[in-house]
Formats: sequence, structure tokens, C-alpha cells
Amino acid sequence: MTTMTATTATTEINDEVRSKVRAILGDHEYLKNSYFHRPQCNAAGRRSNEKRYNGDEINFTFDGKEFSLKRNYSESCNHVYYSLVVHVNGVKKDVRALKALIK
Repeated sequence: MTTMTATTATTEINDEVRSKVRAILGDHEYLKNSYFHRPQCNAAGRRSNEKRYNGDEINFTFDGKEFSLKRNYSESCNHVYYSLVVHVNGVKKDVRALKALIK
């Protein structure tokens, strides 16, 4: 599990947080339709995918708002599950809050 905490009270996001958020958004575009994906055939492949896409948690402050991002990904023998949880000041939001932030 990777946890990144960046606390800035300015109107700019540092490059490390910005690149991590962009990577999460890129993976989200691929994984958002994971209901239609097929899981790997063997357990090693499923564990590899879970390690690649799961466990990233980012907390940072931007323009007076606290953002928290958490990805959840799991594969069973028959199904693939994915979710991205975004909280802004403790209130659950959807991915549009991140896309507006990066623009």
C-alpha cells in the first residue's frame, strides 16, 4: 500500500502529487468498465493485477480543501471489481472533482 501525504495551502499542486493523480485518473479510465473485463486465468496473474491497481491512497490539501483518494481493485476467479473513492473535505465526491482539479 502506498500512502502519500502532501500538505500545501497554495493554489498549486506539487509535481509529485499531480503525476500520481494523473496516473490514477489514467488507470481509472481503463478500469472504470472492469465489470466487462475477464480475470487472469491463474492466481499469480490475479495477484499481480491486484498489486498493480490496488492500495494507492493519496491525501493532500489544495486551495483550502482536503482531498483523499483511495483505489480498490480485486479479482476473483470469475469477476473483476474496481472502485475509486474520492473525498473532498470529508464529503464523498465522484471523479469529476479530480478532473476539474487537474485541468
